[in-house]
Amino acid sequence: MSQTFSKEALTYLTSALSPSVVETRQQGGRSLSYIPAYQIKAALTRVFGFGGWNWTLVSVDVKSPNLAVVHGRLEVPAYGIVYDGVGAGESKVSADALDMAVKTADSEALKRAASNLGTAFGLGLYANGSLADVVKTTYNKEQMEALRGDAD
Repeated sequence: MSQTFSKEALTYLTSALSPSVVETRQQGGRSLSYIPAYQIKAALTRVFGFGGWNWTLVSVDVKSPNLAVVHGRLEVPAYGIVYDGVGAGESKVSADALDMAVKTADSEALKRAASNLGTAFGLGLYANGSLADVVKTTYNKEQMEALRGDAD
C-alpha cells in the first residue's frame, strides 16, 4: 500500500502554480505557457526528496534525422505513483539535430507525466494557461486529514 502524503507535500500539490516557474513560447502562431523541465525536476525533488522519484526512458522512436518521439515513465515508489508521458522533439540545427530532438522529446514527456501530479506541476496550463489550482481538493480521507492537520 502506498504511503499518505505529508501535510507539506499535499499543501504543495494542491497549491496554485507559481508564476515564477512559468515561461512562454510562440508555437504555431500561438503563445504557449509551460514549465521548464529543470523546474519540474526541482519540484519533484522538493516534494519527494533526493532519490525519491525516477524518470526512465521507455522508448525512443526516431522519425527522421531531426525528429524523435519519446515515451518515458515517472515513478514515485514510496507512494505507488507511476505516470507515463510521451513527447516529440524536433531540431533544425543539422550538426546535433537528433540529439536535440531526443532531449526536447524527453523534456516534453517528463512534463506531461508530471502534470498528473496536479496544479503545482502544470496541470492548469492545459486549461488555457491557468495558474489557479484546478484540483482544489482530494476526496482521499487520509490525505485531507493530513492537509488539515488531523493526522499528525
